[in-house]
Amino acid sequence: MPDLSTKKWFVYVGDHHEGPMSLEDIRGMLGSGTVSPAHFAWCEGMGDWKAMTEIPDFGAVLGGGAPSPIGGDEGMTRVGSLTLEPMEPSSPSVVVSPAKQEARESNARINQILKPQRSAAPSAVGAFPDEKTGDINPKERKRMEKEAKKAAALAEKERKVREKLEAKEAKKRARGAPSALGMGTGGVAVRGGERLAPKLIKWLGFLAVVAGGYAAYLQGYLNPAIEHPMVKEAWHSAHSQIRPLLRTAITKFPALGQLISPIPSLPDVDPADYEQLKAAALADPLVDGGKVALALSQGDLLRPAFHLAGNLPDGVSLDVLVYGRSETLLNAMNFMELRQVRLAGGHGVTPAFAYSDGKPLPRGTYSVYVVDSQAQTPEAQAFLASLLSTTTKIPEFIPKNRKIALAATFFLGGAKDAVYAERLKLYHDKLREKSQAELAEIRQFLSSLSSQFNSTQRQFQSLRKGKAATPIQRTQWGRFSGQWVGFMAQLNQSFIKWTPEFVLNNQFHGLLYMMTRETGQAVFAVHQGQALYFSGGALPQDYDIQLKQRVAFAHEALTGLQ
Repeated sequence: MPDLSTKKWFVYVGDHHEGPMSLEDIRGMLGSGTVSPAHFAWCEGMGDWKAMTEIPDFGAVLGGGAPSPIGGDEGMTRVGSLTLEPMEPSSPSVVVSPAKQEARESNARINQILKPQRSAAPSAVGAFPDEKTGDINPKERKRMEKEAKKAAALAEKERKVREKLEAKEAKKRARGAPSALGMGTGGVAVRGGERLAPKLIKWLGFLAVVAGGYAAYLQGYLNPAIEHPMVKEAWHSAHSQIRPLLRTAITKFPALGQLISPIPSLPDVDPADYEQLKAAALADPLVDGGKVALALSQGDLLRPAFHLAGNLPDGVSLDVLVYGRSETLLNAMNFMELRQVRLAGGHGVTPAFAYSDGKPLPRGTYSVYVVDSQAQTPEAQAFLASLLSTTTKIPEFIPKNRKIALAATFFLGGAKDAVYAERLKLYHDKLREKSQAELAEIRQFLSSLSSQFNSTQRQFQSLRKGKAATPIQRTQWGRFSGQWVGFMAQLNQSFIKWTPEFVLNNQFHGLLYMMTRETGQAVFAVHQGQALYFSGGALPQDYDIQLKQRVAFAHEALTGLQ
């Protein structure tokens, strides 16, 4: 046996052995409670692992003379070939194998975590002596000896590996190469003789439980339970905390990304689009900023809905705006609708897009914009202001103070096939005819309004004399005004039909129709202002100023329409 000061000892702790170390190192571990005298130890030259109480060299370390492993020393009890420490009647303890020792310590740790108020030590688990002979069961003895031999062989193998690594390290230091010490064979990190395989197994076990729960959720097995409102609320709260853990797990083990998902299963979404939704929900806000993904539901393409996913906090509201490109729409000139989505668990789905009467979308190309909603909590507004950004040009119909999180293009309302192309051409031919007819109608209205404006201006200027109208002037104005208002009433019958919704859905030149209606209102306002002079009542102090403003506004409207 080599000198004690140079001996290198290994101690079996839990499911692994630690070492090499000196007796002073082991004395410190005994003092801190990391190991006990019942733990097994081994050094080069020993045939097998033995409990510290059986090794003479540990006599001084254990606080007394070196106990003899053969004789019947005082204060010690022999059971078969193993030497046991004196036992208190109320707390029996026996020497156990390393594997059994690990089981005992694991149970103690679990009990301590789950029931911290209980401090009773766990009962010993191991090879109990036979009640009749006092010897350990032969089968148990063989099993323990086999385990000890395996541990000894493993320790010897790792010692040799360590020596090779140290030799390589010395060579690299001599060449100035970066250190590789700490890595064992097979890419397994070696630090103080500890293998990382048990830790990896624990990680994988935890992730397997998580993946199993998610799989059950995604397959719909938990649907009857999670539909309850209280369960839904608890699920979304837990899900928001689980997502960061999933990010970490998938970063460490990318293959897990194929097994688990932060969003529910969406059978109505294309698989490639679903992967984009998953990626957006798993994105790290601190690294990637705010991420949002959009996917079209394949459930009903005539009245489509959209799935949204992102790494935004629960409760964030987003507006989804669908805008039809008029030159591509079949049998319609335009379409624009907005739906709001509130994210929960990183996911949300819009209500279906259709006309207010339930009529499906016209077939064609649509621009879809995801915009931050104004219905936000202050916390969500601050979060969106710092994270949502896009280089997409904001269309005129979206307020300038809104942020566009995403812009995409979809063909909706059916298939983009040869039938669609043929019908679209026929429809555009009809639109050209309709456009010419509408322009002719607007020109006729413009001519009538110009005539009405000029006639009321001439009559007012010819009849207004002095500060107040005479009875003859009022009579002449009354006859003229009756005819003028009667003609304007006929024009107004058309104006009443031209509601914003009507011209948007039925007129090719809807904007011109709205301008014509506003011009008619401006001309009528001029005539009403002029009639105040002939009413016989007192005129406002700034009457002339107000009347000039009305005339200027009507003249500008007529010029713009022309």
